[in-house]
Amino acid sequence: MFENRIKGAQLAKRVSYVYLICAIILIIAGFALEGYDKLIFGGIFYAVMFVIIYFISTKFGKNKHAWILMAICAIITVIVTHGMLSIAFAILMLVCANDMRKELDN
Repeated sequence: MFENRIKGAQLAKRVSYVYLICAIILIIAGFALEGYDKLIFGGIFYAVMFVIIYFISTKFGKNKHAWILMAICAIITVIVTHGMLSIAFAILMLVCANDMRKELDN
C-alpha cells in the first residue's frame, strides 16, 4: 500500500509547504479577528518552522544526522503549539525522520 510513497527529505520538504500554508492562514485569521494575537504568534511560529524544515530537508537532506533535527522539530512543534494540528505535523515529521534514518543507514 505504501510502497510508492515519497520518503525522507522529499516528504519533509512537502510537509514544510503545509507549514507555510498554515502560517499564512493563521496570520490572515489573526488580523481578521481582532484580539486574537495567539493566532498571529502561531502563524509566525509555523513560518519559522517552515524555514527551518525546508532548510534541513534541502541543504542537510543527505547528512547522517539530519533525521535527529527533524525529530527535534517535531517535538518543538508539539511543545509550542498544543492541538490536533501540531500532533498531526509531529507525526508527519517523525515519519520523515524515520525514513531519513533508514535511507541514510543503507
